[in-house]
Amino acid sequence: MFFQELSLRYNLTREIKELYTSVAIKDFAVSMIALFEPIFLYYELHLPLYMVMLFYAVIYTPYIFLLPFSGKIACKFGFEHSMAYATPFFIIYLALLYASRGNPNLIWLAALIICAYKIFYWPSYNANFARYSNQEHRAKILTFIRMISTVLIILGPILGGLILKFFGFSVLFIVASFLMFVSFIPMMTTKEKFYPSHFSYWKTIKMLIRRKYIKQALSFMGFAEELSIMTFWPIFMFLTFDKNFMLLGIIAATSSLGFSLFGFYIGRLIDKKKEIYKVLRPAIVVQSLIWFLKMLSRTIFEVGLLDILHWGNRGAIYPTQFSIIYKKANQHGNLRYMIFHEMALAIGKAGIAWILFFIFLNFGEAFYLGFAISGIIGLLYLFL
Repeated sequence: MFFQELSLRYNLTREIKELYTSVAIKDFAVSMIALFEPIFLYYELHLPLYMVMLFYAVIYTPYIFLLPFSGKIACKFGFEHSMAYATPFFIIYLALLYASRGNPNLIWLAALIICAYKIFYWPSYNANFARYSNQEHRAKILTFIRMISTVLIILGPILGGLILKFFGFSVLFIVASFLMFVSFIPMMTTKEKFYPSHFSYWKTIKMLIRRKYIKQALSFMGFAEELSIMTFWPIFMFLTFDKNFMLLGIIAATSSLGFSLFGFYIGRLIDKKKEIYKVLRPAIVVQSLIWFLKMLSRTIFEVGLLDILHWGNRGAIYPTQFSIIYKKANQHGNLRYMIFHEMALAIGKAGIAWILFFIFLNFGEAFYLGFAISGIIGLLYLFL
């Protein structure tokens, strides 16, 4: 009854309903392990911090050049099928990560496998949402999808922390793999409506250097800041929290709640008043300042509070950013534009991963330098 009322109120299409059901399950699986993934590399595999960043550089460097092939796959088989094809890669990735405890060299194969997952999943996910969502209520729908996932996202880090405390990474990876498998089922319940078409690799590449898209490309490179909060920041928190998985999971759950609640409020505001840039620009500046405040953080309270503030503020950035991005995708071709977005994003993330690799290699675990660089790079969002 609730979903019927929601569908009528926001004019949700079948594709969007299937999408947010799938995303809710996937988000639960990812939220269980995302926070602990870099910690697994650092703590379980005993990789130095610079090698952790090299791992992410290996993921995103080939991602830049292989992304346009995802357009060919999506145009031939459809968005939902492309997303479904991504699922086995994620499961194989987790298996390889766990197996790397016996053979550390497997992490490089794991990096390439998760790169393949991203190629199949993210362009099709974003193009699917851009095509089928109601433009009038897009920000509210976008944040409502997050609200639907909120309970699962909050429980994910806590459950992940509990599993790690009592059972270890093997059980965590098995549970996450099972949920990832289940997540693609909703999109397979009905036949996808699509028409096979041609997709040009080179036209998408050229968008990166065309003058009319330069500012947009720079703003997407700002997503490099997102990589920082998902990689070395969790390691910094883990060390500050004296390697307490449960405390780390509780803080992450609180941050997820702040992200979702604040994001839903902002989504309603910008849909109603159309004041997207009045919300986005101050939030970007605040996020940059939070990164510089992290340079001064020392105690559990300070680090936990800054994490909550960061994700809460990101709740203002996320719906505003993607409301603009999806609108532009409608204007310039959904799939091609979203692949252009992912390519620019990948350039930013690969770039910061390589920069941090060389910084940590030469200066040791200089977290404060990573915080400063992330705060500066996050300002690229302003070009949007």
